[in-house]
Amino acid sequence: MFTETRNIALDPPSILLMDSGTYTIQEFICKTCEAYLGWKFVRAHDGPERWKEGHFILELDFVQEQDASSASSAAGADDDGQSPVQSREAQEAAIAAGLHKRTLSVDPKPPKGVQQGRRSVLLTPKKPRRIEVDDYDDGPFWKPR
Repeated sequence: MFTETRNIALDPPSILLMDSGTYTIQEFICKTCEAYLGWKFVRAHDGPERWKEGHFILELDFVQEQDASSASSAAGADDDGQSPVQSREAQEAAIAAGLHKRTLSVDPKPPKGVQQGRRSVLLTPKKPRRIEVDDYDDGPFWKPR
C-alpha cells in the first residue's frame, strides 16, 4: 500500500465490494508499457475504513523491479550478466504469454489518463436533491409519533 506512485494512467472510478466494506476505486496501468499494476482507493464508504482513501495498492505479481544503477550503466549489462536485449526478450515472452495483464471476464475500457483528470475538473458535481416532506403527494411515508 503506497500513498504516491508515478508514471501511471488511471481508469474511471468504479465500485468494489470487499469483505471489509464497499469502496470506490480506480484501476491503474503503467504509462510506458501499459501493464496492469493495481488500484487506488478513491473513497471508502464505511467509516472505519476511511484511512485507506488515497492509497495505491500495487499487485506485486504484475510489478517488475529494475535497478536504477544497472538501467543507466554504460556497460550495457545487468549485474547478473544478462544483456538488456535478453531481459527485453524475456519481458516480451511474458507479455506474449499474457502474464502482464490482469485476467478479467470483460475487457476494461482503456484509461483516459491525464485527459480524464482535466475533464473531471471542468465538470461540477451534482448536489444530491433533498426530498422534503411536502414533495410527497400523500404526505410522508411514515407517521410521526
